[in-house]
Amino acid sequence: MAVEFHVSDLVEADAANLFFQLISNRYERASVIVTSNKPFGRWGEVFGDETVAAAMIDRLVHHAEVHSLKLSEVEPGWPHCRSRRRPR
Repeated sequence: MAVEFHVSDLVEADAANLFFQLISNRYERASVIVTSNKPFGRWGEVFGDETVAAAMIDRLVHHAEVHSLKLSEVEPGWPHCRSRRRPR
């Protein structure tokens, strides 16, 4: 089973707490798919707490395969996928 959660500009404190609980409860038990328009370095701003954001990121990227999609500067409009597989 997979859960998808899109990280937008700002998340209210209650929503951030629920998201942290979801990630913590599913950690090493089930799959989670997260899409975000913000890099991990800005999640502290989004969730309003750097420590909670760091704990979520730790749980998400442990055993994860992270994919970053960016528009190519060479051919605007065509997606360019950079994948980084985490060692197991």
